[in-house]
Amino acid sequence: MPKTAIGLMARYPTQGQVKTRLAKTIGDERALQIYRALLQYSSKLMTDLNRQLFMPAVFVYPEEDLLKFQEDYPSFDLYSKQTGDNLGERMKHALHSLLSFDNISTALLIGADCPELTTELLLTIPSLLEDNDLVLGPSQDGGYYLIGMKKIHEKLFSGIKWGTSTVLERTLATTIQIGLKVKLLEQLRDLDDEKDLTYFLSNGILNDKMLNPKG
Repeated sequence: MPKTAIGLMARYPTQGQVKTRLAKTIGDERALQIYRALLQYSSKLMTDLNRQLFMPAVFVYPEEDLLKFQEDYPSFDLYSKQTGDNLGERMKHALHSLLSFDNISTALLIGADCPELTTELLLTIPSLLEDNDLVLGPSQDGGYYLIGMKKIHEKLFSGIKWGTSTVLERTLATTIQIGLKVKLLEQLRDLDDEKDLTYFLSNGILNDKMLNPKG
């Protein structure tokens, strides 16, 4: 049975190397705690999916931490390093890798930044890709929290200033140029800075149990 591959673009949780924008106001230690909670949430979201329908994979940066990541998060079907000089190159390579498997018919990528992402939303992607070339999940900051496709479209990953508020806009402009049929999901919010953290805490999307799983 053809499967959908779902890849997580992740950094190994190292203090001072994750959630750097957030760390500027809440400190490196607290930012690491937040990132670990987000990473745990995203990992469980993926690895709890039906393995007859989904193949959960993770693409890890930096590559020297790949083995440590596998030891700390052992539930994925595939572990691979991130390859490329920028985010676009790394995502393109990840999707190439996932779509190269004979039993994979569709592939999508997510990051570990969106605590509003749900299992229910992930389960809709395979059927949406039956009628569309591309599925994008817009994020409030002008980027996207999810991208899914049936075959690689390399132009989607070049000519874009990654990490800016124009990522989604430029991506959609490219889809028009190359004639892709696109389905946009609901807009969700990434957790990038202290304002986002306050929003998620005050709305109960993040709580003490998530942030202190061993407490």
